Order: sequence, then structure tokens, then C-alpha cells
Amino acid sequence: MPRAEITPEGYLEVFGPFAVVTDDNIGEDWIIEGVELEKFLKNNFASASHDGSSSLTLTSGSKRFALLRRVKANLLAAPFLYWSWKISAFNGDEHPVRLIVGFHGGNPKSGSWSSQPLTYLGTNLPPHDRIIALTWNRDAARRGNVIRVSRIPRYVARGGNVSVSWASENINLAALYRKIWPWDEHVNTRVMFIGFSARATAKSTQAEFADLVLSK
Repeated sequence: MPRAEITPEGYLEVFGPFAVVTDDNIGEDWIIEGVELEKFLKNNFASASHDGSSSLTLTSGSKRFALLRRVKANLLAAPFLYWSWKISAFNGDEHPVRLIVGFHGGNPKSGSWSSQPLTYLGTNLPPHDRIIALTWNRDAARRGNVIRVSRIPRYVARGGNVSVSWASENINLAALYRKIWPWDEHVNTRVMFIGFSARATAKSTQAEFADLVLSK
């Protein structure tokens, strides 16, 4: 299956001005899981623009879903993840829409395919043995914390009250991985997919994203 690869300089635009995703232009290296394509495009997805670049709006609904791009990158060769987002008001402690990154090769106990994380997803995903979710939490003091209450660790990339302004993030993904799984074989860890997921909610809740980049 096709996968987006980093450049020799260690750069991969997952989603942005040169990697546009619209309802009539979702490439073969993108995966939609959890809902049917037609329903996803109607109820959960919209494309727009931000500062002259493309952006997308994801809306949670009655079913959880994921929009993920298959990628091929050694984590240590492109350790930084940059993105912009604008979050709408939400219920609960954590916004239902988040970024998600899948890895393979670091866990010395893993086989060729993971059998636990994201079990609601289909088999179109590449092999993966670790997953990190990057979230927005209501409590601003939790920014930078790792929350481990499920099989998928959640890193609070930003917290506090939502606003009408866009926020930009730039995190060291390799350092975060090392913090969560210090005994893994980090030199062998590869990024296998990057994208977005949303849990099911009774009330539709939106998040906008732009300029999602993996870099050296």
C-alpha cells in the first residue's frame, strides 16, 4: 500500500499547502476508518483554508472514526512534529478530536502486527506496536503531561479554555516517545502513520487543523 516518505533532508508534509486533502482529493495513502466514506465526508469532514494554506475541519459524531496517512519515516531522522489547530467548545475534560501517531519497531516484544491499540480500526493500517494521542485538555496546568488511563498514552499538547485563535505546536516526538517507553529500541522505531481520530460524542464537536509536518 502507498506510504508518504520523508525527503532526504528529513521533511514530510503530512497535511498542508502541498499535501492538500479535500472531499474529492483523498489520496491512496490516507485511511478512513470507523465510518463509511460517504457518511464521513457528509458528517465528519470539511476542507477550508487558513493563512493561505489548506486546513480541514473534523467533527465528532455518533461513531468514532480516524483519518490517518500512512507514512514511512525513521523517528530519529525526523523527530519533530509541527501543526496548527483551532478547537471548538467541548464537554468533558478532553476534546474528542485529537492527533494520533503510530509507530513500529521499538517494542522488543512486538510481532509484525499490533493486536491491541485501535482495535476498532480495520486492517488497512501499517504494522504498529505503539500509539500516542496528542490532545487538548480543559485544564491548562496539564499541558505537557502524559495521561495513561488506557492502552494509548495521551500527551496533553495544549490545555485551557478554547478561543477563536489558532494555536501552533512543535514537539519533539522522539523525546516524547523515549519518555513514555524508555526501554524500547529507539534507533529502530519508525513512524508508520499520522493523522486524526475522534471518539463518539452525543454532541457534535469540531476541531480545525492545518500545516501538519514531520521534520528533522
